Formats: sequence, structure tokens, C-alpha cells
Amino acid sequence: MPPPCRGTGTTQAFATVGGDGSGVLTRVPRGATFLTDAELDEVLARITSLASWSDEWEAFGQRREVEGACALAEGDHTRAARALLTASAAYNFAQYVVFTDRARKRVLHEACVR
Repeated sequence: MPPPCRGTGTTQAFATVGGDGSGVLTRVPRGATFLTDAELDEVLARITSLASWSDEWEAFGQRREVEGACALAEGDHTRAARALLTASAAYNFAQYVVFTDRARKRVLHEACVR
């Protein structure tokens, strides 16, 4: 079973990503998600390129989606809603940098709105 949801803190973060020296500047606006500062830091720490941006946000979204489904099955609708909203936001973040792979962008978009 996935770990329980953590907090409702929101954050604003600026991060330079791109281990290849690309120095891509990213920003996650305050209030955009239910991510805690620690969760945001965890995802951003794993991002090393534009390709990994999508991979890491998608993986995070998948974990939160599973967490939300488990919470829903347990009847905890508040926890489920928070996890599923966070999953949707993560899928949305994942698709930001997908420009040439239309099939993947569609999959991420569909995950964002389901």
C-alpha cells in the first residue's frame, strides 16, 4: 500500500535543471497543487533534463493516482481527492515539455483530466 498523503502545503519553486548544462528554469506556482515542499524537492532533485522532467512528473503522478485509488477504496474521500488532484497536477506538469511525441502528450493529457 502506498504511504499516506502528506500535508497540504503549497510552494513556489524555481529550479535549474539539466545536468547537461542546459540550465532550464522551471517554476511551479504557489497554490497550484497539493504538493508539499518536500515532495516538490524530491521530484525536482531527480530531474536532469527535459526528458527526465516528463518521466519524473509522470512517475510521481502514477504514485499519487494509486494512493488516491486506495484511499477511495477505503472510503477516505478527502484523502482520495487530495491524492487524485495532485496526480492530475503532476501529469499536467509532465506534459509541459513534451513537444514532438504527440502520442505521449495525449496519454499525459488524458491522465491529467480523467
